[in-house]
Amino acid sequence: LKLMSVVALVIAPSIALNISVDEVPDIYEQTVVTASDFSGTYTVINSESSLGWTGKKPASSHSGAVNITSGNLIVENGTITGGRFEFDIKGIVVTDIEDEEDNAKLVSHLKSEDFLNVNSFPIAVFEIINVTLKEGNNYEVKGDLVIKGIANEITFPATIHIEKGTITADATFNFDRTRWNIKYKSKSFFGDLGDKFILDDVDMKLILSAKPED
Repeated sequence: LKLMSVVALVIAPSIALNISVDEVPDIYEQTVVTASDFSGTYTVINSESSLGWTGKKPASSHSGAVNITSGNLIVENGTITGGRFEFDIKGIVVTDIEDEEDNAKLVSHLKSEDFLNVNSFPIAVFEIINVTLKEGNNYEVKGDLVIKGIANEITFPATIHIEKGTITADATFNFDRTRWNIKYKSKSFFGDLGDKFILDDVDMKLILSAKPED
């Protein structure tokens, strides 16, 4: 009996050491995801994306939205390197006025030459120049914004999540409308408005969702 115990002690380690890697159960296998897996063109999901706006006076404000009609993001090795978006300016809506007549009156004025002149310029465009990682999921986005046929560069912070199946982003920022020749009741150009002026800065809220192009 003692002899058999000694033999078992000698053979057992040898058996253990002779187990091949191929015999390791599948439960230990893992899928390695690399940055190259996040390369390609991502198309905006219109139903899950939105662009809201708020224009302000000294003691009041109005809010609304415009639809993102089309858009895409170019991703290379997990980094956004480009992208282009079109916005339906002609379809601009006001969301904070319940009275239909008053709502329609403001929408009509916004579409006029005083503001967006949608008959001549029905769409706005934003084209990405670059996206810079700051920390974690926080980025700085730089691009050209075209309104009324005028292109100006803007930069704003954004929170962006890049995953295999989708890209989501949200950003809150503002821009000076007078840079796009929207000067109606701007105190910067008309000094006799008293407190009847409209602030130059327009606040924007962007929510974006995109999926890999088919």
